[in-house]
Amino acid sequence: MSSLFSELFPRAGSFALLTPSEVFSGELAEPGEWVVASVEAPHSWSYVRQQVEYRGHTVWILPYMLNHCPGVAMRRLPGLSPADCEHLLVRFLSALSWAENKGFVVAAIVQTSRPQTLWKNESSGISPHAGFSLQYLPEPQEQDALLALAFMREARGLNHPAYAFLSFFRVVELLVGRGEKRKTWFDQTIPQLSEVRALAAVKAHTEAGRDIGDHLFRARRGAIAHASPESTFDPDDPSQLRDVESDLPIISALAVLAIESILGIETSETVYRRHLYELSHFKKLFGPELVEIIASDRPYEGDDHVELPIVDVRLKDMDAYAPLLQMVPTGLERTGAKIAVWYRSQSSVTRLRFILNFPDERLEFDPLSDVFYTDNGSAEAAREIAIVNVFQVHLAGNGVLQIFDSESGQLLARKSAYIPQNWSIDSNVAMSQVQHWRDLAEDRSDPDGGLRRALDRWAARYTVMLNRR
Repeated sequence: MSSLFSELFPRAGSFALLTPSEVFSGELAEPGEWVVASVEAPHSWSYVRQQVEYRGHTVWILPYMLNHCPGVAMRRLPGLSPADCEHLLVRFLSALSWAENKGFVVAAIVQTSRPQTLWKNESSGISPHAGFSLQYLPEPQEQDALLALAFMREARGLNHPAYAFLSFFRVVELLVGRGEKRKTWFDQTIPQLSEVRALAAVKAHTEAGRDIGDHLFRARRGAIAHASPESTFDPDDPSQLRDVESDLPIISALAVLAIESILGIETSETVYRRHLYELSHFKKLFGPELVEIIASDRPYEGDDHVELPIVDVRLKDMDAYAPLLQMVPTGLERTGAKIAVWYRSQSSVTRLRFILNFPDERLEFDPLSDVFYTDNGSAEAAREIAIVNVFQVHLAGNGVLQIFDSESGQLLARKSAYIPQNWSIDSNVAMSQVQHWRDLAEDRSDPDGGLRRALDRWAARYTVMLNRR
C-alpha cells in the first residue's frame, strides 16, 4: 500500500531536461522557413515544449534543453517577411515578460530550415517550471504600448542596475512626458506605491529630505545618461552601483503603474486578484453580448448555441489522466446568472460539470460534487473510475485545475490551488476506494482469477483457542 500512498499523495519531484532531439520533433522537425530566437538562460523558464497563438500566428516556446538555450520559434508563412517574424517573436517575449513579471534577453535570432537554438555548456542556476500558464498575454496595438512593454522586458532582463534604471525610466518618459508633466506625475504617483521594497526606498529618501522625483531625474537618470563634471555615474565605483540599485524598486514600480494606469494594460497580479484568468477564454466562446445577458440574469431570446471545444482536463505539474483527455461537451444548463457546462469522457463512463459564474468571474468545480461516473459492469469502466478517483484525490490535495483545448493545446481556463472547506482527505479511505476499483477491474478481466482471490479471502486461516476445565 505504500506505493499507492505515494501515488495518491505525491511529493514534488525532480525534473529531467529534454534533449534537443526530443524538443525538435514532430512539427518542429519538419523542414521549412523557420525563425528562432534564443533566450539567454533566464532564471525561470519552462522545461516543457508549448504552443500558443499570438497575434494570429503560432509561436512555439522551446524549453530548457541539455546544452542548449531555451527560446521561441515560428514558421514563416506567406505574407510575412523574415523581419516580420523576428519582430513578432520579440514582441511575444515582451508580452510574456510582462505577464510573468520577468526579464528575457534575446541572445540571437536566426533564420533556418530547421529550428535550433544556441549551444551552451551548463544548466546550473536555472529554475524550470512545468510550462507558462499563457492564460494572459497582452496584445496591444498602439506603438507606445508595444514600446513600453519592450522597455520593461529589456529592463527586467538587464543585470546592470544603471542600464536597467534607464530602461525603466524610458517607460515613464514615453507615457508621461517630460519636464513639468513628469514632475507632477511623480508627485502624484509616488505616494501610491505599495511594493515593499519601493516603500522602503521611498522612506529612506523622505527621511533624508530629498525630493524623490527630482532625485530620480537628476541624480540617477541624468547622471547615468550624460557625462558632465558636476554629476556623472562612475561604473567603477561600487558604492554608486549600490545606490542606483537601491532606487530600482521605485523606478520599476513607477514604470508598472504608468503602463497599467495610462495604457490600461493590467498586470498578472491584477488579473489574478480579480480572477479574470478563470473564465477569460470561455467568455470569448460565449461572446460579450451573451455573457452580459447571463451575468445580469436576464432572459435571452436569440440563438444561444455555443460551439464548445473538446477539452483535456488536467492538473498542473501532474501526469495526464487518460479518461479526462479528449472530453466531449454534452450540454449547457443555465441557473440564474450561472452556466453549467457538461463534459463526458470518450467512454461516457465519466462526466464532469464546470460551473461558469460570470458575475463573480469564477470557474466553480468541486472534486466531489462535480464529478460523476457510471459503472457499466466492464473492466474498462472500473479502471477508468479508479483513475478518476486518483484525479479527485490529487485535486483535493491542493491541485491546480487546468482545462486545455484538445486540438490546439491552448489553455482555456485554470483555477488557483484547490483548498477543501471544512473537510479533509482520509488517506486510508482514499487508498481503499482506489484499490477497490482496481481489484474490481482485475476480477472482471479474469473471472476465474477473481473467484480464486475471493476464495482466498473467504478461506483465510484462523486459530481457535479452547480453554479446558
